[in-house]
Amino acid sequence: MGAPLLLALSAPVTLALRGTPRRVRVRARLLRVLRSRAVRAISAPAVVLVVAVGSLYGLYLTRCTPSPRPTGGCTSRCICT
Repeated sequence: MGAPLLLALSAPVTLALRGTPRRVRVRARLLRVLRSRAVRAISAPAVVLVVAVGSLYGLYLTRCTPSPRPTGGCTSRCICT
């Protein structure tokens, strides 16, 4: 549970922007992508909250786990590998 928090605190985008020279096209493309409407919509606090809570709900509160029977199978209607 600590990995996403530590990854966010490490600021990988800031590191990428500071590591590339200003005259390189990669930096301009990265800035263009980061300022796009799609990235702004995905990184909105409400969307991030729904994704974070939804993934925890899906992981811990659903019954999509492998069956304890030795024959295998699912305990609910989901795809188990």
